[in-house]
Amino acid sequence: MQKSKIRLIQISSILAFLIFSCNKKEVNQDSKNEAIINKTINPREYKVNQNTSLLTWIGRKVSSNHNGTIMLKDGYLNVRPDGSIDGKFNIDMNSISVSDLQGRGKASLERHLKNEDFFSVDDFPFSYIEFRSNKSHIINNQVDLMASLTIKNITHPLKFTAKIIEVSPKLKINADLVFDRSIYDVKYGSGKFFENLGDRLILDEIPIGVDLEFY
Repeated sequence: MQKSKIRLIQISSILAFLIFSCNKKEVNQDSKNEAIINKTINPREYKVNQNTSLLTWIGRKVSSNHNGTIMLKDGYLNVRPDGSIDGKFNIDMNSISVSDLQGRGKASLERHLKNEDFFSVDDFPFSYIEFRSNKSHIINNQVDLMASLTIKNITHPLKFTAKIIEVSPKLKINADLVFDRSIYDVKYGSGKFFENLGDRLILDEIPIGVDLEFY
């Protein structure tokens, strides 16, 4: 009787292993099939829809953070017949908005971000990002882009990856990027310029989420 139980357990274990292996192969095969299906962007110039496109930002301190949005003034993405891609977006710095605060706190932080401590919006109302890549580099509907970001008339190179979400009926793309504010003369609360800040230290790296829709 004991031997029968042992044999039954062994058979059950073998069956479970075979089922798991088959399922794993199916999942891996599905992943491979998905990986080679790339969305095709038709060659032409696409204008960004500034009303439905949005940039989201996060500003981090040592023990807390704030987040908000910023709008595009205009921009384009150009897909050429040879497969090369280039584009430029103009960012409206006056549109900086804080999402996690309300009332006076919200208004106060928005004024602070726009004044000379941060982005000096009166003097530099727009920032710019230009980018280029090649369509043949699109893998899993993602493309690595070489870009230049200009803030306060200071330009530095930037690399990031864009993901193609949809090509029809509208082209939709999103991306996540991070820039170092300290290299754009945004010094307030930066540990690179001030010592002994304690809880007032503001991290230099600012993550930006990009959601774009074109027409």
